[in-house]
Amino acid sequence: MKLIKCIDLGIPGIERIFLECPYGTTILVKGEHGLGKTIMGIHFIERSLILGEEAIYINFFENQEEFLWKASGIGIDLRDYVGSKLHYFQESVYSEKSQLLYFVSVIQDTISARKIRRVVIDTIDALTAVLTEEEYRVFILQLIQRIKELGATLLIIKETGVGTQQYGYEEVMADIIIELMRKRRPHYETKYLMITKSRYSSYIPTPVEYTITASGIQVYPPYKYTQSYQGSISSERIPTGIPKLDEILDGGVPANSIVCIKGPTGTYKTLLALSIAAYNASRGKKIMYTSYKESYEQILHYLKILGYDYNGLKDNLLINSINPIYVSPASLYATLIRLLEEERYDMRIGDGVEASLKFMDEVERTFFPHSILSSIKAMGTTEIIVYNQDKEYYIDEYSLDYIADVVIATRINEKQGSIRKEITILKNRGNPIKDHKFHEIEFYEGKLIVK
Repeated sequence: MKLIKCIDLGIPGIERIFLECPYGTTILVKGEHGLGKTIMGIHFIERSLILGEEAIYINFFENQEEFLWKASGIGIDLRDYVGSKLHYFQESVYSEKSQLLYFVSVIQDTISARKIRRVVIDTIDALTAVLTEEEYRVFILQLIQRIKELGATLLIIKETGVGTQQYGYEEVMADIIIELMRKRRPHYETKYLMITKSRYSSYIPTPVEYTITASGIQVYPPYKYTQSYQGSISSERIPTGIPKLDEILDGGVPANSIVCIKGPTGTYKTLLALSIAAYNASRGKKIMYTSYKESYEQILHYLKILGYDYNGLKDNLLINSINPIYVSPASLYATLIRLLEEERYDMRIGDGVEASLKFMDEVERTFFPHSILSSIKAMGTTEIIVYNQDKEYYIDEYSLDYIADVVIATRINEKQGSIRKEITILKNRGNPIKDHKFHEIEFYEGKLIVK
């Protein structure tokens, strides 16, 4: 069996979207202005230089100094490579046709003579200013075939949008097409990339979020892309630390399960989740507790009310607070998965999930919670999500109950002018629910009590 040597594109996170990109591939990156196409080209070239390869960057709009300045803006210094490993060509789009063709022949000779491994053209649609459609078709065909014959990998950058001339032949010739897109929101703009073509391997056929940071492009792919679910609940029980609730749950929630705690405001959901976290941290379990609507200081205050000293728990209990208004869903997801991968927590608790869901559109409200919960289960971590639901307890308001293994619901029961807060088990996948009643829950002398 012939092994295919694959190329590292140098873009963090993109390797999880598709598996194989052999040397000699033609890659097309297309999108509107301001989406980071040139930055992707810089990452692509930098990886080649780090590996000791020689590379060519062809730019029809920016001179060498502008290009180097842009690279330094994302912490990439290419100056020491210029003239030795990095060959930068800049040609005006307003050149005569004969001059342009000669310019390309010089590039081809350079590729052959210097054993160039990577070439970037930024941007290919600039050629439509001097070439007719038929000339452009022949030119693209010959250029791509020649570079492929020489064994170099070609990355073509293409500007799309209003006012750009589109012939489209480069899309036919490309082996891989990466399409960049944006979605404007009230508080921020979300950027996505999508693999729309790949001749060499399977790929994730859905938009994947990325950001442009001080270090360049960061792609946030799903933890694992499979067409089947992974992970299973365990026979091990994780106790809640509340005797009656553990009795109802037959010893606690199953390890490696997804648990939903839902109910109206003021029914002790946060105290219940934090009590479970603190109790298990005190037993030596590693717990991550994330609040999406309350501050770190306030969570510490609740811990104190419950009778716990955080200084004695901090080795096993990580508490963080995230304001979801200005943070995109995928970056939330990526941060969470990275922390879980690095520290291997036994349990992760997300409190105030509805605050995060409110800033997602309809598709994201389904896709991201589902992806997060499925990924965490595949990692073997127990997940507890807590969210406010003012509708009746049996309604699946956020479409989370169906994926959950255990659903714990709270409610407020008004009888004869008094208010009673109650809790019950709606779902316990794989285990019979022995007690279907609502039980009173109250906070008394620093403890949650289920009667």
